[in-house]
Amino acid sequence: MKKIDPFAFYSMQLFDRLQRSTKQKNPALWLYQNDLRTPAFMIESLCRIFEDGLEDRDFKNYHKTIKKLEDELGQIDFYDVLYKEFSKNKKISVEVKKYTLAKRDKEVKKLDKLLKKKGGMESRIKEFNAKVASKVKFDTNTITKLEAAIGKELVSIKECERTRKEFKNIEEVHKLRRELRWISMYGQSFCGIIKLQDLKRKEAWEKEYLTKEVVSLSFNKLPNHIHPKHILFNKNNFYAMSWMIMELGILKDKGLRLLFLTKAIRKTGNLNGEAALKKAKSELNVKEGEPEIIKQVKQIRETFFDKHKILEDLIVKRVEQKRK
Repeated sequence: MKKIDPFAFYSMQLFDRLQRSTKQKNPALWLYQNDLRTPAFMIESLCRIFEDGLEDRDFKNYHKTIKKLEDELGQIDFYDVLYKEFSKNKKISVEVKKYTLAKRDKEVKKLDKLLKKKGGMESRIKEFNAKVASKVKFDTNTITKLEAAIGKELVSIKECERTRKEFKNIEEVHKLRRELRWISMYGQSFCGIIKLQDLKRKEAWEKEYLTKEVVSLSFNKLPNHIHPKHILFNKNNFYAMSWMIMELGILKDKGLRLLFLTKAIRKTGNLNGEAALKKAKSELNVKEGEPEIIKQVKQIRETFFDKHKILEDLIVKRVEQKRK
């Protein structure tokens, strides 16, 4: 094992791919296809917690830049995945497929423009590493602050869900999933600072959440590196959170897929909203609309937050020994 600096680790991946993309015919599309999104996501999660959690305003501008980069990659991914799914579906019209591909290509052009903005993305990353990231020391004090910041995030999520009455739309489902996903992502982006601890106790909810599929997820295999201090997560609760993120993702995707196809049919087929929705359901072979999907989300949300209170014991509290 060796000590790794999280910012340097993921910035190197980002910078390497950006450099290689300059030799490609379509740099923006190449970056998407070669998974620039993963290191961008990791750096965004680090900037996010340093700016908001540790209130370090030096990260504000870079956080804004990297968020725009990741958001644009996410938009490309959204349309690209739909286009590939629709291409295999013989029920969906050629016009809808062309419409979806055009949406993807429009986002690719937006990414290309973003990459060239203000001297290029590479120069901005170099500047950030030199002025801000290189000065961060992941020492005991910083890691203690990071643990406290994660604790505050968890309190905020739990308080929001405690007072929630309904999900108004699929986007609110997406927002909840994003909040949980950030907590999970810290397990990877912190490069071994977070460790999973098995508390050797049986939970009534294990069979519901700790499925073979969840336990084997790559995001549940955390990096193992040397650090002066570690943040401990309860392994079973972390796995249960992964289950929730996965299920919310499935339901969110089902809802967004239906909404987009409905819009695409309406735009390309001159149908009204109700007729387009009926046609979209038929072509996707689904019966549930947005209200029914939201009802399913409500059920798993109540079980996860209200009944089992999974987030309550996520961070393992260690008893500090007082010096004599």
